[in-house]
Amino acid sequence: MAALNRALARVPAHRVRLHVCWGNYEGPHVDDVDLAPLLPLLYRARVGGLVLSMANPRHATSIACSPPTRCPTTGC
Repeated sequence: MAALNRALARVPAHRVRLHVCWGNYEGPHVDDVDLAPLLPLLYRARVGGLVLSMANPRHATSIACSPPTRCPTTGC
């Protein structure tokens, strides 16, 4: 994340979206890494938003954060 933030240092955060392919593959999603441990790392990125591909439509899942979390950078 430090390397990403250094690379984006001169780019305004509101101009950047971080796309993360999490659980986005053909096949059963029984071995996906939990999202909760990844969120603190993702929230360290100096970006205006996160785009999380949760699953392909064939194996769609819904994700609920408990308790709901807010991005510390933007507050959204």
